[in-house]
Amino acid sequence: MRQIMPHISLDEALTSVNPKNKKKIQSVIPQITFIFNVSKKTLIDRCNPAMDQPDKKEFRRNNLSRYYELYERVVSEIIGDSRFNIQVIDGELSPEKINELIKKYLKI
Repeated sequence: MRQIMPHISLDEALTSVNPKNKKKIQSVIPQITFIFNVSKKTLIDRCNPAMDQPDKKEFRRNNLSRYYELYERVVSEIIGDSRFNIQVIDGELSPEKINELIKKYLKI
């Protein structure tokens, strides 16, 4: 929703309306959400031409350039909202360390 209308509030973005009766549908909010925080530069660097088709690489780079600021804004909004159990993980850590952190948060 915010890709089309970036200035609407978080609540408006989470609100759905039944098209038949125009009643609001309650949002489904997960018990826990993991956000893997990775810098824009790292994400762009990860668009590796050896692992992807050239047209997809450019498509991914364009999307990152276009939507990264929106991602940052949404993350900052939901982190401060008590309705959400958000765990931000440094997405530049090793897969093993990320797995350890997730298991810790899930108490596994």
